[in-house]
Amino acid sequence: MTDMIRAATDRLIQLSYEAGKPLSPLPLQKLLYFVEGWHLAITGAPLFDEEFQAWANGPALPSVYRRMKHFGQGDIPDSIVDTQPEHVLAPRVIDLIEQVYRTYGGMEPGTLVGMTHIPGAPWEQVRSEANVPRLRYCDDHIDAERMQAWFRAVMDEGLQPDNQEVIDASPEEIRAWAHA
Repeated sequence: MTDMIRAATDRLIQLSYEAGKPLSPLPLQKLLYFVEGWHLAITGAPLFDEEFQAWANGPALPSVYRRMKHFGQGDIPDSIVDTQPEHVLAPRVIDLIEQVYRTYGGMEPGTLVGMTHIPGAPWEQVRSEANVPRLRYCDDHIDAERMQAWFRAVMDEGLQPDNQEVIDASPEEIRAWAHA
């Protein structure tokens, strides 16, 4: 496991304890996947030097699995944190990890799994192309280019207005909206 993956993992564990909702290994893997996906969409470059694999329960980093597997479905203790993420990760990466945690960290593990299994999402694409049935073993890699394309498309779609009409507003109207 590289320092970057270890530090991102440790920061997510820290955030889970700060929120009073410790993580188990399954949601940790999904949160790391969202961190990598959004990092790729925003920067165009991977954060991690290891590719996710399309495992039965969703995307997984084998190195994280090896570090966390003895916790099973139980909570990961905060005593496992052995890095100082702020000394390894750039401030913008720490911000991204914290945003991912705020967005997805409160979700149930099954919801996170479901979100990674959305039709057309990278995990589903890889497994579909390999003709791997649901819940069957698969260690095919989910390449960064595929993740970047999908997360960027989601980001771009989210930035589009519901309609394409441009509203011409006066400065007074804008100030009134800001105070509403």
